[in-house]
Amino acid sequence: MAIKEKRVPKANGRPRKVLSKEDAENVVKLAGIMASWDEIASHIGWSKSTLEKNADAKEAYRIGMDNGRCSLKRAMFKNAIEGNATMQIWLSKIHLGYKEHQQVIATDGAALVSIGAFKGSD
Repeated sequence: MAIKEKRVPKANGRPRKVLSKEDAENVVKLAGIMASWDEIASHIGWSKSTLEKNADAKEAYRIGMDNGRCSLKRAMFKNAIEGNATMQIWLSKIHLGYKEHQQVIATDGAALVSIGAFKGSD
């Protein structure tokens, strides 16, 4: 009686790509300047779909985007504090809920638009 050997199935597909430490640092830096997945993939030589599926790349991208948003907010607040009125108004609308109220008054078929005072959300 002959004993048959058990056949071990081969793994399907290519081995998973591993993001090197240098590439992970590049992903963080590029995401920090709001680079797209396409731009980052092109820079490190991976396809966009492979990069987006890689857990380490996703984490590096999230960290970089968070850093970029913080840097952008820091610059915006610096501009506002240094007296940039446009930035002060924009930030107060976004973070404090301020808004401009418009009032339209129609007299004899002609519309007159009156912009009200800058008001808070209170």
